[in-house]
Amino acid sequence: MSILFNMFATLILTAHLLCVDVAMMGPLACVLLRRRATRLDDRLADRAGRCMVSLCLAALLTAIALGLISGLMLWFGNQRQFFEALGRIPARRLYWGVAELGFYFLCMVLYGALWEKWRRRTLLHGFLAIVAATNLIYHFPPLFVTINSMAATSDGNTSLLTISELRQLMFSPLILAHMTHHLVAAVACTAVCLMLVLRYVAAGQPKNPTADDEAARSQLVRRSAIVALTVSLLQLPVGLGLLLQLTGMQRDVIMGGDWITTGMFVAAMVCVLALLHWLSLISLGQTERRDVIVVALLLVLVTALMTGMLRRVRSQEVADRIRRAPSVVDPWGGEPAELKSSAFNSLFVRARSCIPPASRCATTARADRQRWCPVEGRRPGWRLCRR
Repeated sequence: MSILFNMFATLILTAHLLCVDVAMMGPLACVLLRRRATRLDDRLADRAGRCMVSLCLAALLTAIALGLISGLMLWFGNQRQFFEALGRIPARRLYWGVAELGFYFLCMVLYGALWEKWRRRTLLHGFLAIVAATNLIYHFPPLFVTINSMAATSDGNTSLLTISELRQLMFSPLILAHMTHHLVAAVACTAVCLMLVLRYVAAGQPKNPTADDEAARSQLVRRSAIVALTVSLLQLPVGLGLLLQLTGMQRDVIMGGDWITTGMFVAAMVCVLALLHWLSLISLGQTERRDVIVVALLLVLVTALMTGMLRRVRSQEVADRIRRAPSVVDPWGGEPAELKSSAFNSLFVRARSCIPPASRCATTARADRQRWCPVEGRRPGWRLCRR
């Protein structure tokens, strides 16, 4: 049951990340398609741009729904470090996030509605899509990458972060490496998605397309493949930089410490090589429907393997930290409990754990070797320390 649960959670998170990638970079692809449609009177680019606008809106709605489902699975899977890290984020930052989502939808709805009316106002019309894309890129990926990093490296601190402390975390080398990795992957994902959209739009054309229509479709597919191939090659040094920013324990898990994690990493690298091969074929002119579908499937498989590997690395690190952490002892004589579960004790247990047990431990035979140390934070208590 646990294996099936983890597999389903990985698939949900993979779909969520793919939808977020399209929602982030899709508006920029719409601007390029609109520019081509205006300059060259390309009907295929015009229809593909309209389709991408609708796809961006649907992708963000789907990403929100899948994100909520993923959060529920974390909660019911007893992986609540994410929510502990989320509780440290200033409430104002979270409230503004909801407003930013509304702003994205407003900009993209206006962008799609004014597609014909502002045909000659290219700069003003494209500004709406650029603002929507950069707004989403700046606010949400850094925030959730930071929260996931805090959850994976939690030290039991539950104090609320200030805005300056949160900004300092967001610009740390590890978060910047993760952000670069996500943005480069988003460009590749959007380019492959555009290839699928072009195939879909071309299929809706008359059964006997002209030579110009076929040449325009082939050129757009090839250029999309070249973009995807370029950023996929760029992902190799970016991924190496991200690997160097990981902790020693995380690198050990990936490089042989856990055979399942290592197997997923090796399988992902094999799929990346296959993806580069098929993208090269499409870039050289092999733009058939079968080739585009194979590239899309390989991209989904690489994303799923990398997502599963990262989830397993983080779970291994959390388990190792809990195993090595000192136990929290109930000063009223209860059994030691793990630090992970101490944050979720009942209010009564937390209240009585604030009472110093000096008189109790002084009567024990181990008083000469033990002392009680306070646990600071929003959930204060006492833990047994050795001299």
